[in-house]
Amino acid sequence: MFDQIRSFAYGLSGKRTQVAGLWERVDDHFAGCVVLVKETEHGLQGQITYVPPAMRRYGWVIGDLKWKGFTSSRLLAYRLRELYKEVDSRTGELRQYRYTEARLGFIDPDEIVVIPLGGSASVRNTRWRRSGTI
Repeated sequence: MFDQIRSFAYGLSGKRTQVAGLWERVDDHFAGCVVLVKETEHGLQGQITYVPPAMRRYGWVIGDLKWKGFTSSRLLAYRLRELYKEVDSRTGELRQYRYTEARLGFIDPDEIVVIPLGGSASVRNTRWRRSGTI
């Protein structure tokens, strides 16, 4: 995945790709989730604006702050903190939530990958496609 990001970076010739906008999750069981990334008084933040039914069963709601603490680490990458939730499979009740360090990288101007740094084996890379701008 990092090779895709690196090879794309060479073609941009120093241009920063904009992360602000609407991003839709693709290619997994939470596909369809939409996050709005915008500049706030606390810096860039990504708030969930649509939660597909599969995510609702795991305690996700519209308004959850999915991404926060963005810092630019390179031309086409950011470090951030990503929200994860753990739900009791028997009761459906939220057991805990936590923010985990992650890296966001551009595959192309309209596609990103969020890569967790550390954490449990159940936390996987996620892909997102731009679905609008702000």
